[in-house]
Amino acid sequence: MISKKTRQRLAFVLVYAVCVGCVALRAQVPIEVGSKDRTNALPEGGARNLVVATCTQCHSLGPIVLQRKTAKQWTTTVRDMIARGAQIAPDEIQPICDYLTKSFGPDSSAQGAAIDKAETSRGTIQGQGERAAVDQFPQGPAKDIILKSCVDCHGLNRITTKRKDEAGWLASVKDMVRLGANLRPDDVTTVVAYLSKNFGKDSAAPSDRSAASAATSAKPADLTALLPDKEGKGLVLATCVQCHNLQSVVGQRKEAEGWKRTVHDMVSRGAQLTWTEADLVARYLAESFPKSSK
Repeated sequence: MISKKTRQRLAFVLVYAVCVGCVALRAQVPIEVGSKDRTNALPEGGARNLVVATCTQCHSLGPIVLQRKTAKQWTTTVRDMIARGAQIAPDEIQPICDYLTKSFGPDSSAQGAAIDKAETSRGTIQGQGERAAVDQFPQGPAKDIILKSCVDCHGLNRITTKRKDEAGWLASVKDMVRLGANLRPDDVTTVVAYLSKNFGKDSAAPSDRSAASAATSAKPADLTALLPDKEGKGLVLATCVQCHNLQSVVGQRKEAEGWKRTVHDMVSRGAQLTWTEADLVARYLAESFPKSSK
């Protein structure tokens, strides 16, 4: 006869094993929010399978297929990814670098044409628009960082069509870090300085092509424009719209305590925010949509 205490221990071990198994399985599935399947853009042969198996653990294939680098540059990139945690064995490094250089080197324009053809056959021009957006980024150390870190969750037009001052870009980048962007503190400083210089309030307006593209894809009433560019905006866009539209946010006016109660209530209902993030969002909403004094 198994005692009650023994049964409790067995139940605990079983639950623990299930939880660990779920975490292990989840770790094998790349988290891709709003990204597209680009495996067809990878040429067959070589280290293709290694690239798919290792690189997509942390980011989409976009940062790979949209770049053109020399052998030295790809080697630097691969070793940087290993330093950040990429699970690549020593004997896999060279085959991956050779494959990337051959497929996405400076002279691999034919591959770019193949990507265009594949995307057109799927009835989309998204890839063309993304490459046009890449061209709008001036050269600089922050460009590679942005291509590595920002395109995992959204298109580059989210950057090229915006104009913000330094405080606005800093707030946006800090929000993205909270949401999972793989940026080190010195990366944040570099990216904010780059964005402020090239996409600041006083910088040139977006090109006609980008503006036309944005106008075509924009919704009739873009409520995101009503959210001030301050720290907390990214968290609002990432969490609040999971369950309801922004009208229920921008259409309200509350005192600070009222917004805090609302946000904490949303967390208790399942909003994916830590309590620290919840307090940040509550402050953002209280400052942005305060209850007017009579």
